[in-house]
Amino acid sequence: MYCIFFKKNRVGFTVIELLVVITITIILVLAAVPIYGSLQVKSQLSETSAQLVQNLRWARENSISRYNDFPHGVFLSLTANPNFYTIYQGNSYASRVVANDRLNILDNVVSIKNINLNLTGDNIDINFSAGLGKPNNIGSFNLIDNVQGTSTININNFGKIEE
Repeated sequence: MYCIFFKKNRVGFTVIELLVVITITIILVLAAVPIYGSLQVKSQLSETSAQLVQNLRWARENSISRYNDFPHGVFLSLTANPNFYTIYQGNSYASRVVANDRLNILDNVVSIKNINLNLTGDNIDINFSAGLGKPNNIGSFNLIDNVQGTSTININNFGKIEE
């Protein structure tokens, strides 16, 4: 009797192995989605806060360097929805050179809340003196995210701006 034994070489995966891998992948993706969403919200407040601080510093530096022979400032609108801020050139927001305005609109979920800055009407006007960069308005305000929390921005009497 002639018997040939064939040794089968397995190539590929079984259906069960594929199902296990797919199941593990789905579980990992479902676990990662909330984490990713949370990181997006966290980064939104952080990015908005950092951008506003940099724009305040930019206005101060332009005032110190006497760019266009004007002081510069930042006007924070607390009454508009969504809140916005404008970087301007001039002695105040009311007497600014409108052609040089840089308008920045905040996302709907981020709002500005005054802590102890002096208000101009219902808004905040921070102007830095030409040559020295000293602010006319000293204190703090908050950026508030409806989901993530609060970021506080401070301006001291020397013009130092901190987050």
